[in-house]
Amino acid sequence: MYFQGSGEVTVFMLGVAGLPVTGITGAPAGAGEKMGVPADKNRELEDKRLREACQQLEGVFWHLLLRSMRKTIPDGGFLGQSSEERIYQDLLDEQYAMLLAGQDKAGIGRILYEQLRGRG
Repeated sequence: MYFQGSGEVTVFMLGVAGLPVTGITGAPAGAGEKMGVPADKNRELEDKRLREACQQLEGVFWHLLLRSMRKTIPDGGFLGQSSEERIYQDLLDEQYAMLLAGQDKAGIGRILYEQLRGRG
């Protein structure tokens, strides 16, 4: 979406944390003193959301890894695994993934956060 204002065109898009950001500065749209919130508070909020988004992305990585690893294990038993069991197993893997991401085992979320924070 394009917005025409004060002689310049600004491109708006959704950022990593789901916040609208400007295509030119990468700062959240509407952030700063003009909204009545000190810039330091906005920066803290932006950092917190970025850290959470990076941690969630690391969780997605762990979930895909666990799912891929689980596919290498043959189904046991005479009847195999029902669809309900597969769903519950996937939900359990998702919870394991979020726990692993929260413990920063691989450091992917932390590294991504540091790289993205440096761009702001």
